[in-house]
Amino acid sequence: MKKYPFIFIFISVFSLFARGNDGRITIDINSDSLVIEHIGAWRNCAASYLMDIEIVDSTIYLMEKDTSKGWTTCYCYFDLRVTVTTPPPAIYRLIIQTCNRFLGDTSFIADTTFIIGTVPLLSFSEPECMTNSKKDAGVEIPLLDHYESECRDSQNKSLYATSYGDNLKITWYADSLNPNIMPKWNALLSNDTLHLSMLDTGAVDDSVCSKYLTAHFGPLPAGKYILDYLDGELGYPTFIIDEQIVLETDGNDLIINWDIAELNCCLETQWEGWLDGNTFHVTMTDIGAPCDCFCPFELTARFGPFQPGEYILDFQNTNLGLFSFTIAGQKNVKSLTVLSSYQSDCYQIVTTGDDSVIPNEFALLYCYPNPFNSISTIEYFIPKKNTISIQVFDINGRQQQILFQGDLDPGGYSIQWNAAHFSSGIYFVILQGKDLEIRKKVLLLK
Repeated sequence: MKKYPFIFIFISVFSLFARGNDGRITIDINSDSLVIEHIGAWRNCAASYLMDIEIVDSTIYLMEKDTSKGWTTCYCYFDLRVTVTTPPPAIYRLIIQTCNRFLGDTSFIADTTFIIGTVPLLSFSEPECMTNSKKDAGVEIPLLDHYESECRDSQNKSLYATSYGDNLKITWYADSLNPNIMPKWNALLSNDTLHLSMLDTGAVDDSVCSKYLTAHFGPLPAGKYILDYLDGELGYPTFIIDEQIVLETDGNDLIINWDIAELNCCLETQWEGWLDGNTFHVTMTDIGAPCDCFCPFELTARFGPFQPGEYILDFQNTNLGLFSFTIAGQKNVKSLTVLSSYQSDCYQIVTTGDDSVIPNEFALLYCYPNPFNSISTIEYFIPKKNTISIQVFDINGRQQQILFQGDLDPGGYSIQWNAAHFSSGIYFVILQGKDLEIRKKVLLLK
């Protein structure tokens, strides 16, 4: 238990202090900072506030905590501001409360929502036309069409695979083929490898020439495939039948796996993502120089962190529609890093009276935060030496826990209630002593 020395003085100005709920709240969201400002806060002229802030999942609790040492007989307006590190993208609920150290009271100032939309790109795959190794043969894929060019000037040997719909077109450039070639094509699909063979049934000529040949096969199931031809003499081109998007979540991050059939061979990706409500919009812009060819790509992009919740992915580079994903996550209570705080000078002062109306003896009790998740700090003032107890009761009046019991000298104290093992609901914190009983209602949210 912690004791802190300060002087409590009471003045009967509840109606004036209620104006503490006046004023307006502004929220300024930057890439690296979040600024919350309370303009026109109606306070005792001696008020000195510490901005205490924490985040529980997607709820931000801000307490304007009075740390003043004395009381003056006037009220005025203050402008209060706190700047913290920007929390992860999500829809946030902001609850602002204020405490009056001298009245032992906690009041709501604001309960509002706002969106932090820009989601950082954490990593992405470097684009590269796909190649891979071969596998064994399997299911036969029908030949749809084929073509053999006339003899041409000498050309480099190469092999290309291009998909259209659920079909595949291969183009083979060769520099020494039978001029009378009559190919008989055969394609067998095994797992993710299409094994291709060609038997020349044409009349053999003593000469050879350069040609290119095409062959069309299909249909193939949607997926990503490797073409095995000539035992890999010309490489193992990879092709994609229909594009595919697979989403993964890793902790509070989203991973987008995008297999796409045809993109610019000189692709350079620039990813962006932002939240609009619970919809996560993603775009990929090709900033590479245009090439004279297209090829398939496997692309990945990782965004995060997100707050736990249900989301919709709108990937604007595809016509496959919307996707849903869930960031499971665990409830997370943490303090946001306060970068700076500000309290303006007192302005528009109004005198309320003199000290003669202030009683000499009183006790105070308040709990913060409230509502809270797991841990709440209980602060109280004892005006004279007393034997007291601080107990927690549920809404049905059943005692749940004794937080403190014993003798205390006059002064201010604080103690924490760790409710990690209690279920969500309404509880009462009761301070009892000789000729003394004060109770505060608290709400535990998990």
